[in-house]
This record gives sequence, structure tokens and C-alpha cells, in this order.
Amino acid sequence: MISFRSIFEAKPKQEQLPLTGNTTLDSALQPLRQPVPEKVIVSPKIINNLNTIVTLLSGESTRALLRRLTHLQIVPENGEKTGSVGEEIKIEFTSVSPLLRLDIIGLNGKYVLANLPETLKEVKLINLQENVAESILFDEKKEWKSLEKLYINYCGITSLKKNSFTPFCFPRLNLLDISNNEIMTLENINERPLDILVANSNKINSINIPVVGSISYLSLENNQITNLCPFGIFLQLRYLSLKNNRIEDLDNLKEAFSRLFNLNSISIENNPITDSKENLLFLCSCLPCISLGMNCKLNNKIITPTEVAEFIKKGPKKKENIKIIKQDITDKDVEEYISKKMNDVLNGQIDDEKLFETRNFLQRIYEIVENIKPKEDIDVNNIHLNDLINN
Repeated sequence: MISFRSIFEAKPKQEQLPLTGNTTLDSALQPLRQPVPEKVIVSPKIINNLNTIVTLLSGESTRALLRRLTHLQIVPENGEKTGSVGEEIKIEFTSVSPLLRLDIIGLNGKYVLANLPETLKEVKLINLQENVAESILFDEKKEWKSLEKLYINYCGITSLKKNSFTPFCFPRLNLLDISNNEIMTLENINERPLDILVANSNKINSINIPVVGSISYLSLENNQITNLCPFGIFLQLRYLSLKNNRIEDLDNLKEAFSRLFNLNSISIENNPITDSKENLLFLCSCLPCISLGMNCKLNNKIITPTEVAEFIKKGPKKKENIKIIKQDITDKDVEEYISKKMNDVLNGQIDDEKLFETRNFLQRIYEIVENIKPKEDIDVNNIHLNDLINN
């Protein structure tokens, strides 16, 4: 007699997914036999076998496994040199899979991805040749209908070509990571739901994106940026990282940040302008959020409007490093400047002592310039105009 207890305590028998009969394939597809399917790693040779098997009547056992495939990684054969494969690589077997993630790492060739399922949400292209990465993404104006995250790293990309990352091809792209390439100008990022843009470790020295309404997170670490103008209008930008660049010009910060109304967090460590607290406070004073009475986060430290107001009240501390060329200062320049200051004295805007200090300072600069060769630069980094001049 079967008791009620035995009925309720009986555990359902776990379905045994059948073997394919091919030792190499069974090993590659073993992750799909786990209770929770894991990443499957395959080489071009295995891909060709799978393409064939899924079309056969006897291939149902393999198709049963592939119906559990959500994460596929394509890599070279063991011992094969990266990039040595140049033949056409067709990926057709995934048409039966609910694929969510695809990684292609260190293997060049002509990829044919016509049968990728529309469920795909994440693609990683790592250590490929530039033309290979571009052909995968842009050949035949492929539409990545559900793709949300795209990583293109170590692919030698030199530029983002016009009409490539279009809203038609990438209508749902939310994160774009183009780090570790050879890009010099950041441009051609069209309007879409794109929220996160990461372009670290390139050779970027200019930004040519006039207006972007969606990006809230922008990381440009380890590049060659010296000047933030023109920066563009990032209407939703909240976080900006410029770590490890060459930014040294404070004069254009006001213009660069003037329309970044939502920007409230900046990381700017390891730049020439971060050599003093005064420079950092000046940077904060350029942010619209501070003007609106809100805090900002600078290098992970909270800066309040009160701190910035105190800094401004004490007067500008921004130091200007000056390079002087002989043709830049003449007798006429000195005379015009002193004449202007004389008018200030007559109007009660400057005292006599300040006037004489200013005149003597400019005269010393002029004497130095007269003693150097034409077009020879002078480094007078220890002289700071703001210590003597009130414009």
C-alpha cells in the first residue's frame, strides 16, 4: 500500500538531458547540464559542428541542450595564436537558443551572425582587429533590437564612424564601453537611450558631441585631454570621470561646465590642475549645481556651496602659469596697461602702492624678455598675475 506521506515526500525525478555522442561537443556543452545553465565556451571548429548537427533529424538531443543556452563565448582553439583564423565563421546554431550574452575574444575572421536571436542583450568584442569588430556590428546595417550593453575593448578602434551607432541599429543600447582602443576624438554618439559611456585608456584629446540628452555617466580616464572646451552639452550628465589626463587650463572650466545642469559628481585626480585645493574649489565654483545651492562630489569628497562661497569671498586663488614670448610684450603693452591702472587710480579704484607694484612687476617682465632670443619661451611659473593684478 502506498501511503499519503510517501506520495508527498517523493521528489520529482530530474530530467536527464541526453548526450550528443560526440565527446568534444559533450564537453563543450556540459555547462548546459547544470541545474542553472552556465557559460558555454566554444571554438570555430565546435561552431561548425553545431551548425551541422542542429539541422539533422538526429540532432534533437543537441537542440534540447541549446534551448538552455543563454551565454556563449567564442575563443581560439587551445594553443592557437590570437587572430590566426581568417575564414568565414557562421554562427547559425544559436537560432534555437534564448541567447542573452555573446563574447567574441581574441579571434579574427569574417563572422556571419544572421541567425542571432533577438533576445541578445549583451555583446563583448575583445582583442579583435578593427575591421573584424566593425563587420560584426555594422555589416548589412544589422539591427540589434534588444541589445542593451556593448563592450568593444582592445580592438584598435581609431574612431567612431558617422552613421554607425545610430538609433536604428542600436535602439535600446544603454551602456557603451569602448575602452582600451586608439580613439583620438570622441564623436558620432547619436541620441538614443544610451545612459553610460565609458571610453577609458584611449588617446582622446578632443570631444566633438554638440548635444546629448541621455548620457548620465561619462568616463574618460587615462586619455590625453588638456582642455575641456569645447565639451558639448550633456543635459542629463550626473557623473564625469577625467582621472589621469593632462588638464591644466582652468580658464575654460566655466564655459565647459556652464550647461551641465545635472552634473554633481566629478573625479579628476592626477591632472595638473589638481595640484592645489584652491584649484579644486575654483572648479566646483564653475558647476551650476553649486550655484543652485546643491552639494557636489569632487574626487569622492562632498563639497558644499558654503565652502565654495567662502573661497570666492576670500578672492581668487587660481594661479596662472605664464609662458612669455618676446613678441607678446612691448613698450606699448606696458604703457597701455599702466595707463589703464592710472585711470583706475584717478577714479578711486586702486591705491598708489598697488599701482607702483604693478608697474614694477611688468617692467621686470619686459626687461627679461629683452634679454632673450626671439621666440624663445620663458618659464616664469613662480610669477602669478593674480597676486598683483585685480581686473
